Amino acid sequence: MTTSSVIEIVAIFDNLSIYLVSYDRAGYGESDPNPLRGIKSEAEDIARLADLLELGSMFYLLTDSIGAHVGWSCIKYIPHRLAGVGMIVPVVNYWWKCIDNQSFKLAFQTQTLKDKVFMWIVRHLPQLIYFYITQWWIPKPTPLNLFFNLKNLNSMDRQVLNSMDQVLTPEMIAEMLQGTQQGVGESFCRDLMSMFGDWEFDPSEIEDPFVTQAGSVHIWQGEEDYLVRKEAQSVIHQKAPWIKYHSVKGGRHSLSAQPGFIDSALKALLLGESFDFQVAQPDHQ
Repeated sequence: MTTSSVIEIVAIFDNLSIYLVSYDRAGYGESDPNPLRGIKSEAEDIARLADLLELGSMFYLLTDSIGAHVGWSCIKYIPHRLAGVGMIVPVVNYWWKCIDNQSFKLAFQTQTLKDKVFMWIVRHLPQLIYFYITQWWIPKPTPLNLFFNLKNLNSMDRQVLNSMDQVLTPEMIAEMLQGTQQGVGESFCRDLMSMFGDWEFDPSEIEDPFVTQAGSVHIWQGEEDYLVRKEAQSVIHQKAPWIKYHSVKGGRHSLSAQPGFIDSALKALLLGESFDFQVAQPDHQ
């Protein structure tokens, strides 16, 4: 995230009189690893953390990308603690049991071949994930090279990347890498196994947690996202029409880094305002 994005978010929090709590999930940063962690344990960890920090009986939850499995977990297991949920470009599991197989099969076909191979390995041979993502000579979609793969970038992504390159110092990069200081095996690999493994539930089974109270669940999806395909996300929306689904024209997987997006998204989530955001076109291609 660029310095300008951070400044923008701080200003938004100040204007709305809110604060953000982020934490190191199991296996990340200085949090103890949990070899048995899964979808349900994520919700249990958040509920316990909220109690220890005395955040109150209810709170809002905001996730991004692969953090979607945390969002779905909380909606399923601790809906009574949620005031609202926002999921930005949430990753989907093509093996969710109750999603119409044919619809998801068609959505899966829109993925690139290397993406299909990668997800197949994560799903069927999880013991090979660490080896696969740590071999530089194997092309694959991982946080280590996804965003920085020039073949995947459009002009909007390039603008974000150029902005990051101008503001990131070696110290900032080192601090970012502390998140995986226990190794990608304890952090990212376990996230992948949770995201693409067998779930005890399916998003299409979940009922609206806000039928009897104020609140809402939002999904923001970039129409040009090369990682999370809009075809799959639309299936989720069809199966769970109570979710407020926002399709962002021109949006890619770097959606949260776009100037003005967080402002519009938070106002929709917290204040119930209509989501009115368009991706700004870069000055040059």
